[in-house]
Amino acid sequence: RFRNVTGVQTCALPILGMAKLLVVEADARQRAVYREVFENARHQVIEAESASEAVDVCMSEHPDLVLLDPHLGRFLGLSKGKWVADASHRCGTAPVVVIAEESECEEMEKLGPDAVVAKDMPADELIETVTSLLKA
Repeated sequence: RFRNVTGVQTCALPILGMAKLLVVEADARQRAVYREVFENARHQVIEAESASEAVDVCMSEHPDLVLLDPHLGRFLGLSKGKWVADASHRCGTAPVVVIAEESECEEMEKLGPDAVVAKDMPADELIETVTSLLKA
């Protein structure tokens, strides 16, 4: 394990293979952290900083998995207490991981995304969560 320049703790994990991950996050610094974590794990990272951009990216890039800020998620189908199963909101069959503040995780789980993780989750645990969803 080591801490990289962004302060995120990372480690070497068995890699399933390169996957295309879409990070939907308004904060550029946070997107950069996720990019570094997942590129170090040999995944391709594509980004969207808004919900409308995420929809366009989903349609053009067909990501294997989506990492989603819940505050942008309401525009992508996280609304009215459940996850909308409409493929146009979910980037097809791509699993969706909501990355929320610790205090929001329980509420987000009720909405039904494939996984909910805390923003302060160690990088190796985040990679393990993503890897398990990609294997499913």
